[in-house]
Amino acid sequence: MTAVCALLLSTLSGCFLYPSSPADGASLFRRERCIDCHGPSGLGTGNGPTLDGLASRWTADALADYIADPEAYLANDARLSALADQYDGRMIPFGYLSEGERHALASFVLSIAK
Repeated sequence: MTAVCALLLSTLSGCFLYPSSPADGASLFRRERCIDCHGPSGLGTGNGPTLDGLASRWTADALADYIADPEAYLANDARLSALADQYDGRMIPFGYLSEGERHALASFVLSIAK
């Protein structure tokens, strides 16, 4: 019974760590001007890549970490580095967002990324 309780508590704790929803992420996507580079529906612009397909390569946790410090990922991921080189600017770090906000943003991005 103790193992079941521990599993239940660990599962539920995630609900309280990141209470923001993808709808909150949509608001952040607009507020933080992600649309300037990724477009209003995430299909990309001349300034940034499409977000389509991200859901097959990223988890919400990993994407939230990437959003905080994109350059840290570029140094260790040749695919991301090559993609970044196709655009004039680099993705700005959003480390000033709270962890919950970054998770909301990541959840929204993954929801539109198919």
